[in-house]
Amino acid sequence: ASTRKRLNEDVIRRLILFYYGSNSSEREILLGFAQSVSQPMDVDMEKTVSSPAPATNEKQSVSRPQTSRARAASLPEVDLYIHLIVLLFLIDRNSLKSALDCAKRLVDKTSVLNRRTLDLLSAKCYFYYARIFELNNMLDSIRPFLHSRLRTATLRNDFEGTAVLINLLLRNYLHYNLYSQAQKLVLKSVFPDHASNNEWARYLYYLGKHF
Repeated sequence: ASTRKRLNEDVIRRLILFYYGSNSSEREILLGFAQSVSQPMDVDMEKTVSSPAPATNEKQSVSRPQTSRARAASLPEVDLYIHLIVLLFLIDRNSLKSALDCAKRLVDKTSVLNRRTLDLLSAKCYFYYARIFELNNMLDSIRPFLHSRLRTATLRNDFEGTAVLINLLLRNYLHYNLYSQAQKLVLKSVFPDHASNNEWARYLYYLGKHF
């Protein structure tokens, strides 16, 4: 939450340029999302952020900080986190069309990854994915996706992802007054004991208010 409050066009651009190399296709895509709600970046600014100082020899041309950044950007955890930050930036700027495209690309990344270190990040991605579809009045269209990811999260013992997806499906059903389907979901699913307090609060709220 504290990071989200500090996001602006300059921070987003510098973050992307700092971690992604000039030949990275992901860099261009994320910059495109960021620039969809702001003015194009000044060329001098891009050079300042992305280009290192002139080196005196070949050994100095690749500095240790640059190597560390390249190694960090190759980690799916870092890539997913930066992508999520860009999505939050678009949502806060009410750029719903760009946010929708950004969210679709984000969950595509989570679908092909199977790392326990990504469970908490993936759960956040699912939440904001559903949120942007709700803001675009398209909440009913993601129901099959949520069911599919719920099955996968359950098989992988992804407790946080399972909890988030159950709550998203309950919210989805109740949004359209589909009480019988929501009740079937509650009866057939097991809410994980190890879920966070926030997800337990949401789950109990839906149960207490509508059942």
